[in-house]
Amino acid sequence: KFETPQEKMLRVEIPLIMLASSQEVLQMEQNKQMKKNLEEATEKIRGLDYDGALEILKKALQTDPKNANALYLSGLSNAKKKNFPEAKTALEQVTALTPDFAPAHFQLGICYQQTDEKEKALAQYREVMRLDPANLDNYFNATLILVQLNKPVEALENCLKILQARPDDPDVNEMAGQSQLQLGDYPKALAYFEKALAFSKDEVKKKLLNELI
Repeated sequence: KFETPQEKMLRVEIPLIMLASSQEVLQMEQNKQMKKNLEEATEKIRGLDYDGALEILKKALQTDPKNANALYLSGLSNAKKKNFPEAKTALEQVTALTPDFAPAHFQLGICYQQTDEKEKALAQYREVMRLDPANLDNYFNATLILVQLNKPVEALENCLKILQARPDDPDVNEMAGQSQLQLGDYPKALAYFEKALAFSKDEVKKKLLNELI
């Protein structure tokens, strides 16, 4: 009489064990497929085939909609295609899922800058300054906005930081000159503009600088 209920108990437990095992196997297969998808999408991006990358990533995100790597590559691909609304949506999710991933903040800042959302772009660039202070391109992008917003003190600080590593960058010297101009220091502004002129290889820019000087 005792054996029958015991047998029934075992039968109740076995499907649960099998179900757990099936889930683990399925997860492993999904992870392997996701890894393969990410590798293929990365190769497509390297080959400038952004449509091909997005096709792969769309399928990957159907399986795992919150995969930060797939979302990041999707955002990057859309940004390269100038599909900025789609890029922002993906990258905003990445920054929420992995807030310490500096490249996502950087790319999101670029998207905001491209859609003329200057303050949002600056917020992202400032976050990158905290997370990845060695990213000088980030300082450059932020400074473009700061000069436009007439914030010369912060703009000049950024310029000086970049110029420590790139003293012959004509664009940075020009922005430093513009910042000094906004601050009312004309001799220093002139000195930076002259450096920008000396280092520039862009004939149009050189003509404009000559007129300014």
